[in-house]
Amino acid sequence: MIQGNNSNTYSYDNNGNTISETISGGSTYYAYDYDPRNRLTAYNLEAGGSTLPIATISYDGDGLRRPKWASLNVTTYIWDGVDTLAEESGGSIGVVYATVNGQLVEENRGGTVTEYVPDTLGSVIQTTNASGTQTSSATYWPYGEINTSSGSNPSPWKFVGTYGYYMDYPRLASGPPQRYYVRARDYRPDLSRWLTVDPLWPDEASYMYVNDGPNLTFDRNGKGSSDVMGGNFGNCSVRICSLYGFAGGPGLVGTLKNIIVGQVPTHRFLCVTGPHGGCQGGLYPGKRPNSDRWTNGWAPGHVESDKWNPCGGRNSAGDLVGCKIVSTDCNLASFACECLRTAASRHPLYFFPINTCYSFPYDVVSCACDKLPPGLDIQCRFKLNSGSYEITK
Repeated sequence: MIQGNNSNTYSYDNNGNTISETISGGSTYYAYDYDPRNRLTAYNLEAGGSTLPIATISYDGDGLRRPKWASLNVTTYIWDGVDTLAEESGGSIGVVYATVNGQLVEENRGGTVTEYVPDTLGSVIQTTNASGTQTSSATYWPYGEINTSSGSNPSPWKFVGTYGYYMDYPRLASGPPQRYYVRARDYRPDLSRWLTVDPLWPDEASYMYVNDGPNLTFDRNGKGSSDVMGGNFGNCSVRICSLYGFAGGPGLVGTLKNIIVGQVPTHRFLCVTGPHGGCQGGLYPGKRPNSDRWTNGWAPGHVESDKWNPCGGRNSAGDLVGCKIVSTDCNLASFACECLRTAASRHPLYFFPINTCYSFPYDVVSCACDKLPPGLDIQCRFKLNSGSYEITK
């Protein structure tokens, strides 16, 4: 691979993890180690026959990074759910972060408050002190490399930083390559790709970053892109979600299939948050909880059961949920709920000609797209048929 004036070479293990990066000339390279779940656990500098450990990392039961050993310093990360809350080093809390609606807004580092000013993508383009005076500024290349910077920003939040992209190292001539920790994987902005294969591959691209759309989207946890156009998805959003479970069936053959294949999409449904409370629903064979319509065949409706329609994340069986944000437009959210209510009140074959649980959410959102003004309906359909799924917990 050509990088600037260098021609670097890379090697991989059988799982597709990047295990070495040899710098042009061949005498220096970086080595990466991984655990059985393909998470980065160590990276070292190999030069002149000597190994210089740079850092080692471990993870908690939720798959989130906990301690990191770098040189003689140990940094322990403290989480509030999936949001970074604080960092501990040397037995004391060194920095505390404040998060609002899933987006970092400020830090308190040893009594010094720094506030983050993000762009529409969530990248930190300015920082200010507690009195509002600017202390730093930055611009970025499309895939996340720092283009220009001035002032002092002590935090690790840079490119898409307010949504949790944690910069392990800046790009220094004598240091390791710039890398961002993004929950499930580590991202290299200088390469415009991930170090490891997407856990959802082949449903998702293996190493590609956000389907080559870095100016429009980002990846919340290393497993799929998230739409940031049109507003804050925490207020209004239209999401098509897939439930991931084991579908191997009973018996030895089913057990072996579950072990080999792992979790696969087993059901798809609609999750909408909107100005009138939102809605959720899917298509279910026969009679399902909270649905008393069309007990023979498929029954659409608002199904609130955590087992059947877990819009909040994992269902009661612990299965994962992957969601694609189609839109953050409140009008479309209202229209989607209107179409879902109509579908729930009529026989599904009367409302939509062809129905499976996989196509039903797309049919509902397509119905909502039809209600938008000319031009916006075309954009809506494009968003409906593009993008990828993000695994949540």
